Amino acid sequence: MSLDVTLYRNYHVTYDEGKTLEPQREYLYTDNITHNLGKMANAAGLYEALWRPYRLKEGYNISENDYQAEYKFEEDNPVKANEIIPIIEKGLADMIARPEYYETFNSSNGWGMYEHFIPFIEEYLEALKKYPESFVECSR
Repeated sequence: MSLDVTLYRNYHVTYDEGKTLEPQREYLYTDNITHNLGKMANAAGLYEALWRPYRLKEGYNISENDYQAEYKFEEDNPVKANEIIPIIEKGLADMIARPEYYETFNSSNGWGMYEHFIPFIEEYLEALKKYPESFVECSR
């Protein structure tokens, strides 16, 4: 099982001189990482920003077990890359400053290691900064 992150933008094309517009989606970045890093991400304050960024939106107040309401909120409240950049920068800086602490969250089976998580976060942050107006999609 993995977390898939995608950055995309929406646009429209027309084939009849603008009379009708057909919605399109352009994928700008995609990557994935194991769910085994959830506890490490949580310790760094990164879990919501990486796995469930819609929970950071104003107005999110849904009980943990109301999956339909949570899904609807996620669909109705798209997250832009620039909304999560500061959180990811802060968490990444702490992780880099305290590797010994975060390595204690390494998965015993080798699937979910600090040494793999840092490059994932760095590359994702680079993409977020490159496409700050893109939309964030997380598949869990």
